[in-house]
Amino acid sequence: MANSKITSAPKRAAAKEEKKETVMPTEEVVQVEKKKFSATELVPCLSITPGEMFYEGEKTKTLYTWANAEDIIGIEYQDLAYAARSKNQMMYKPRYIVQDQDFLNEFPQLEAVYNGLYSVADLEDILKLPPTQMERAIIALPEGAKDALQTLVATKIDNGTLDSVKRIQKLDEIFDTKMLMRLIQE
Repeated sequence: MANSKITSAPKRAAAKEEKKETVMPTEEVVQVEKKKFSATELVPCLSITPGEMFYEGEKTKTLYTWANAEDIIGIEYQDLAYAARSKNQMMYKPRYIVQDQDFLNEFPQLEAVYNGLYSVADLEDILKLPPTQMERAIIALPEGAKDALQTLVATKIDNGTLDSVKRIQKLDEIFDTKMLMRLIQE
């Protein structure tokens, strides 16, 4: 018997290829125009420092003054922009907060700083904690908040709203200060 090999040719399907046209929705790119500030345009800034605060603009040498925490004054754009670019301590360990979103969009690193801030009410709440909890809360604060808390404590001692010797002693221990002497001198 002879071996015969039967091979079959592959069947070719004459299937029609259907071309489906896929329509992708186009995204309309809306470009938000950046606000163009003039050099002398006033940008609102909120003080987060208890008591009177002064700031001299590094470009214009203008003296800006806040009477108390939560006061809002205008600072010229050229002074703010210079302070933001030079990483000025008043701005990056903030004593005031820029209240203009267009400015914050131009300097997004400030928004990151502001997101970690504590309000005066937050700091006052820390002072109401029992001394051991207060100490733990203060140690966990970022440096800028610790500085603001020290200023708040000094202001409260001066105006007589913080007069607990134990609490002030604990704060002196934490901050390595002598704020109790302020209370005794009064």
